[in-house]
Amino acid sequence: MKLGAREQRQEQRTQQRADYRGRQKGQPKGQPKGWILSMAAVSLLLWLGACSSQPAQETQPAEQAAPAAEGPQRHDLRGKVVSVDKAAKSVTVDHEEIPGFMGAMAMPYPVKDEALLDNLSAGDPVTAEVVVDPSGMWLENIVKAPPAQ
Repeated sequence: MKLGAREQRQEQRTQQRADYRGRQKGQPKGQPKGWILSMAAVSLLLWLGACSSQPAQETQPAEQAAPAAEGPQRHDLRGKVVSVDKAAKSVTVDHEEIPGFMGAMAMPYPVKDEALLDNLSAGDPVTAEVVVDPSGMWLENIVKAPPAQ
């Protein structure tokens, strides 16, 4: 049976619509195009590859981890004694900024050598070393400084 011109145009449009949607005539609706499946597979592979990567901090060279193994960090402190607590083996110091470590503030510091507290009293200007290691922070080498003029 031969189709008329009108039916032929309608058949062409139906075919074009089907081609545009990625289906062949007679293929069920909702079946994904081949490129969608390919993109999904590529995305999955990229995602899995990213998940299996090790974090950058775990892959650092040994030279960068070496400073922690060198021992405790030491920082120079300059300030004024606010209070001394010999029973708690601590001294509260209102100190200047410690560059690269801590801003200016008043805070209590533990002292391992209790004898360093014997000659200190509130108001004394002092210099000391703040020692920092994984077990904590404390003061060493506490010295009364000459009064500022």
